[in-house]
Amino acid sequence: MQSTQTTRTLSDRRSTFTARSGFLGGIFGGDIGDSTRTARNIGTLRSGRSYDHSGDVGGRDLDFFRFTTDRRLSITAKLENDDRRRDDPIAMTLLDRNGSPLARGNGRFLFVNVPHEETGTITARLAAGTYFVRLESARGNNQDYNFEISASSTGTGNGNGSNSLNFEDERDLGRLRAGEGDRFSGRVGGSDIDGYRFSIGDRSRIVSELSNEGNDDIAFRLINDRGQTVQTSSGRFLFANVESDESQRLIAPTLAAGTYYFVVQSDVGRSEDYRFSVRNSGNVEVI
Repeated sequence: MQSTQTTRTLSDRRSTFTARSGFLGGIFGGDIGDSTRTARNIGTLRSGRSYDHSGDVGGRDLDFFRFTTDRRLSITAKLENDDRRRDDPIAMTLLDRNGSPLARGNGRFLFVNVPHEETGTITARLAAGTYFVRLESARGNNQDYNFEISASSTGTGNGNGSNSLNFEDERDLGRLRAGEGDRFSGRVGGSDIDGYRFSIGDRSRIVSELSNEGNDDIAFRLINDRGQTVQTSSGRFLFANVESDESQRLIAPTLAAGTYYFVVQSDVGRSEDYRFSVRNSGNVEVI
């Protein structure tokens, strides 16, 4: 038998909390706090639920959000630095119940510094407990932002709860239009996997390149929003294993409109440096 799901949205100033099959009441009292003691209480996050808020931070004005989980869940926190007046970054950190930064098994903190007009994401699989998200801008003053946090029951999440893509670090490139591109550098190894999320509005030719500056092989692939490796019309998978001190390209000649991810990982390496570039070389028509 199929159960009926309902969606309800609560509004408070510039905050909303969306939940399936019910909602949590009484979670929107007061302003966003500047410490864990006065943090905005989101309540219990469960699979399929999300919360978003638009606000500003800067200097001594920090924003803290408190949430709990009653079981092991994958949490995705996304921050958009929406300030169009200044070039200062906004930092987002995931904290434990004591207010200390959480770290992965490799020692890297669950932290992202989001530059002006960019979006940063933290994904983590958390045990049942109480946690906080801290937003701050040490150099900025009244830096505008859009914040969203969501939960899913499996995987580390990709920000929309539609699948279980297993990234340690994810960068949201946003809409990649014809003629646009970008370059990045990073480091991967073991469970530390990097993902680059992007979308295209029209069928396009996407050209990407990865240079391995580490000592061990780095795997590099293009996947769709269901986690499946993309294939060309000839059946070739867009996947490459890049050896140390080498570079390889992946070219998707006729990629359909949608959301995609480039995944960078090294199962054999521990801390492999790389450089990555991607470009939409233009819209194409299928004849």
